[in-house]
Amino acid sequence: MVAWRAAAYFRDHDGHVREVIAFAKTKSAAEHRLLTKLRDRATITPAGELSPTDKINDLIDLWIEKFEERVADGRRSPTSLTTYRTAIKNHVRPALGELRIGEATTPRIDRVIGTIKRNAGRSTAKTCRAVVSGMILSVLRPAVWMVAGAMVGPLVSRARSSRIASAPRITGEV
Repeated sequence: MVAWRAAAYFRDHDGHVREVIAFAKTKSAAEHRLLTKLRDRATITPAGELSPTDKINDLIDLWIEKFEERVADGRRSPTSLTTYRTAIKNHVRPALGELRIGEATTPRIDRVIGTIKRNAGRSTAKTCRAVVSGMILSVLRPAVWMVAGAMVGPLVSRARSSRIASAPRITGEV
């Protein structure tokens, strides 16, 4: 039996170039299988969770889940979670939820935030901007090559003791 072999080199998300091979009984079937393998390989994100063709609603759900984990770990405030959920429910999800992640361009998001500012006020727009930025960064962060620590995570610092001025400094005495 004669089988056709179709092959191509593909640069994976980790930067390594690998050969992708597909076999079939006919030349066109082998090419079709190869194209299917390449398409499937290209849609897998480094984090393995979302792709540019997924909807922002999926991103919102994933981000809330991760934020809830941070609240449970004590790294984020439960009040922040409540505030962000309200902003998502009332503004972000209705405005952006049905868009695909790949369609969430900076001008489009700026327009949405501007509309929220006009309709709901500056503080609500700032909260929505923080939510959208956090969601986008949570998706992009695994996929972006981090140059010189430009997108490193937040640093957890130890609490500092407060520095209180002594009485002579306050009164001006020596």
